Amino acid sequence: MQGYYYTIKPAKGGILLNVNSGTSAFFVKQTVNDFLNDTFTYKDEQKRRDALKGVRVHIDYARGKDKGARTADVADPENRFKTIFGTSRGKQMKDLTFAAVDDNGKPYKCHVQE
Repeated sequence: MQGYYYTIKPAKGGILLNVNSGTSAFFVKQTVNDFLNDTFTYKDEQKRRDALKGVRVHIDYARGKDKGARTADVADPENRFKTIFGTSRGKQMKDLTFAAVDDNGKPYKCHVQE
């Protein structure tokens, strides 16, 4: 992560604070896996996972095994950006469930398939 830049200057009857938003804090472009394995920026694993919350990421892997799946709506460039809401630290894939709603508006649990 980079820092930000600011200046404080005297002005008539007060001071002027200039914060340069062009150099505000950004993450270096990298995979989520590389970020989670980086122990330099955040030494504590939980802090690394917490730092991902709210971050928009780009899905980089190829979606779908056939041409039809690769040209579906989920493969559109604008649909490949997602926001991370949390991580599943310590849980097995088979134990992960997500709340979903069917076409009739009825909630149900969705399980992750390995």
